[in-house]
Amino acid sequence: MNEQGLKYFDLIERYLDNEMQEDERISFDKELEQNEILKKELEVYQAIVSEVKNGSKRRDLKDKLRDADKDLDQEITLKPHSIKLWQYSIAASILLIIGIGAFYYYYNTGDKYIAIADKYWEHDNGLAVTMGEDKSAFDAIMNAYKLKDYKQCNDLLQESLKQKPYNDTLTYYGAVIEHELNNDEISISEFRKVAALPTSIFKEKSEYRLALLLLKSNKVKEAKSILSAIAQNPNHQYVDQAKSILSEL
Repeated sequence: MNEQGLKYFDLIERYLDNEMQEDERISFDKELEQNEILKKELEVYQAIVSEVKNGSKRRDLKDKLRDADKDLDQEITLKPHSIKLWQYSIAASILLIIGIGAFYYYYNTGDKYIAIADKYWEHDNGLAVTMGEDKSAFDAIMNAYKLKDYKQCNDLLQESLKQKPYNDTLTYYGAVIEHELNNDEISISEFRKVAALPTSIFKEKSEYRLALLLLKSNKVKEAKSILSAIAQNPNHQYVDQAKSILSEL
């Protein structure tokens, strides 16, 4: 694969993994509007990765690559002067890498990351409740959480967050509950908020859980960065777990 092809492949990966700076993303979006080949590469990448994640067989991948190759051949035939030869070479190179690599990457590496994240995930036991006659809203939230009624728990918690949107306890448990409801993207966003609070008692728990969910979402680079920072802090409550996870990556 040529140097230009590698550059395009890297750009597409970073674009889809949300690893671009704002100005770089804006520039990439403009390039997508003007460069039909790049747009096709992005669409094929997304389609193949989606198939792999959904359990597509290797034959399905080959069929998709073959169809994409035919489309590009037709594009060249119909518009011989609109697409440069080097652009076609880039597309073919990227399709080849995606076809061969994506299958193994998501089935071998992807499953590995999910398995590690699940292995080291620590269920939060919740906080003690007063159980007095005048129970607070948070008591009801924790009771629902301990009963594993996550739907009711989330409903109660969202109502409380309307009154106290910056409460770190509510935000942290909101993230925990969203994970239990399989809403990991929301969970990641909420854990980020608490992890950024230097004085929160839930900061370290949020950092650890954030790293695991990022790993599970295949955002390995960011997950490793967080885990490395934890592993280098001897006072962090998850220092041993972070070191163990990093040794398995």
